Amino acid sequence: MNGGVLGNLLTFCLFGAVGVFAARRMNVPVRVHTWVILVIAVVLGSFVGVNTAILSVFRVRLSLNWAIVSCCLGILVGLLVRTRTSTGSSARTA
Repeated sequence: MNGGVLGNLLTFCLFGAVGVFAARRMNVPVRVHTWVILVIAVVLGSFVGVNTAILSVFRVRLSLNWAIVSCCLGILVGLLVRTRTSTGSSARTA
C-alpha cells in the first residue's frame, strides 16, 4: 500500500474518532449556526496547511488539512447520530 494512501486513511480514522468523541461532549440539540460553522470548517479545512505534516514516519504522514476535515466530519457525524437518536426515541414514546 502506498504511504500517502495509508497516511490519509490513518488520518481519517484517528481524527474522525477524535471528532466523534468530541461530539459526545456537546449538548444536544445543537443550534443551526453550529452546523453551519462545522460545514464551513470542513470546506475551508482542506485548504489550511496543505503540505504540513503533523507526524511523518517511514513515508506515512498525517496531514494537517485532512486532520481538520476528518475531525470536523467526525463531529458532524457524531452530532447527527445523537440528534437522530434523541428525536427518534422521543417520537416513539409520544
